[in-house]
Amino acid sequence: MHMKVTREVQVSAEKCWEMLGDFSNVHHIHPLVQTSTPVTENDRGLGAIRECELYDGNSVQEKVIEWDEENMSYTFNLEKGKLPLTLLEVKVSVEANGATQSLLACDVDFDPKYGFIGKLLGHFLMKPKLGGVLGDMLGGVKYYLDEGEDVPENWNAPGNAVIVS
Repeated sequence: MHMKVTREVQVSAEKCWEMLGDFSNVHHIHPLVQTSTPVTENDRGLGAIRECELYDGNSVQEKVIEWDEENMSYTFNLEKGKLPLTLLEVKVSVEANGATQSLLACDVDFDPKYGFIGKLLGHFLMKPKLGGVLGDMLGGVKYYLDEGEDVPENWNAPGNAVIVS
């Protein structure tokens, strides 16, 4: 399954990339991540792996499989975790939209477990939930830069992200 989540923010692309490109510190901007820690010596760039402890007590491990500093984007996949997925790949990107505005995006490919029932659940439940959470994470970039503190647990970003299937 595929979807793309975008959000426009009133922050320069350089500042957005500074936050989103800080791969091992996603807990600052993600409302479901309590802590994130680098597993590898490199905490950003190709091959970087982070361990995320979620507020619900679960954890996931994610690995960067593509990194493009010049175009302000990277792709990571789910390496370990108790999610009902056989595949999760997310391309995170930042695009300048003027000097003080940016378009942030998560281009997502995922495959739910459990065959046909999993695909139904994926389409009707997982896709909207995942889209909302990623939209909140993208909004968390502006929150963190404005407030100087981590987004609160289960925080919802004001306004709406655009979710396209």
